[in-house]
Amino acid sequence: MKRISIVLLFSFIVGSFLFPCSVSQAQAEDVNKLIMGESSVSARQMAAFVKEKNPQNIRLHGISVDRLAELYLKIGAEEGVRGDVAFAQAIKETGYFKFGGDVRPEQHNYAGIGATGGGARGNSFSTAEKGVYAQIQHLKAYASTKPLNTPLADPRFKYVTRGIAPAWPDLHKRWAMQSSGNYGEDILSIYEEMSRMPISISAPLEQVSAFPDSYPVDLNEGYWAEKEIIEFLDLQIINGVKNKLGQTLVNPNDSITRAQFVKMLVNALQLENNGQAPSFLDVQQSDWFAPYVEIAASLGITTGSNGSFKPNEQIKRDQMATMIYRVASLQSNDSKSSNLARSFKDVSDDYWAYPSISQAASAGIISGYEDGTFKPTAYATRAQGIVIIHRAMQQLKQ
Repeated sequence: MKRISIVLLFSFIVGSFLFPCSVSQAQAEDVNKLIMGESSVSARQMAAFVKEKNPQNIRLHGISVDRLAELYLKIGAEEGVRGDVAFAQAIKETGYFKFGGDVRPEQHNYAGIGATGGGARGNSFSTAEKGVYAQIQHLKAYASTKPLNTPLADPRFKYVTRGIAPAWPDLHKRWAMQSSGNYGEDILSIYEEMSRMPISISAPLEQVSAFPDSYPVDLNEGYWAEKEIIEFLDLQIINGVKNKLGQTLVNPNDSITRAQFVKMLVNALQLENNGQAPSFLDVQQSDWFAPYVEIAASLGITTGSNGSFKPNEQIKRDQMATMIYRVASLQSNDSKSSNLARSFKDVSDDYWAYPSISQAASAGIISGYEDGTFKPTAYATRAQGIVIIHRAMQQLKQ
């Protein structure tokens, strides 16, 4: 028996030297590294993975990570590109959508297209959807010689030698010039980890942003702002939150801060940076609201006070009317504005926000109370902010 054991041990050692490939190595060689193909990771897994890695600082502009994941799968399928791996590429390029490099969130450029370093921000796209189309088409340019199935969105499509990089590792030194490792292998590593994400994982409370599974329990049917709130939830302009019972809440009667209102305004109207913005003493680059405040300040929507923005202060109705007036650039004649302003008992024509309240009221964007007052210094509620921005959206569409 002892002699047999020795022989078996010897055979195992010899076999290890002659056939050193392990099971895990064999599995690694079986990993699909092709760019073209079908996706296998769900949008829910993709979004949950990002939220687990970056629970507090997802800086997407005008779109939730849930909806963005869905776009990658949809658009990838249209062009025959593996949208889930393309999403992993976006994760690598943006640092889990923190956007700490040259490219800004409002550019909707999730893969650094045209960004060559040294402060060059690269290409910008008007919507998140167009940004995803551009990335997917750019990948197809590298991986395939087949024509596009969708209208051209990639501004650099013509510069690629078609079919030169069929696999993700082939993008190294082509898509990106990183000094160490392999660009494509890094993407595949992210993808492999993302693919192991349990489907049952729930998003953190502050990150629940998809349309709620059930009607908000704190929004009574027939509520005066019901239509606008549901539409904003559907468009993912506002975030629903879950309580401990898993029920959806929107807190319509709660107050809203200046930072929250600006974020909602920027997202709803899809505002973009208009150049150099003034800096505020109380707004740091790492703050979640920083990109939204920067956009609003660059457009002159908010100017702050004594060098401060006061992001955590509750917004007042006159401040809200002023921001809406500025963003909409309302043009009402003086006589009409004067009549409307005087219809508010508590807004005199020498009040600092009189022009804003007058113009916004003449356009039907803001309204007062049944007693004929506007209550300019009262704190606005979430519902009031949503309805006013919704009205501005409708006005700008006309």
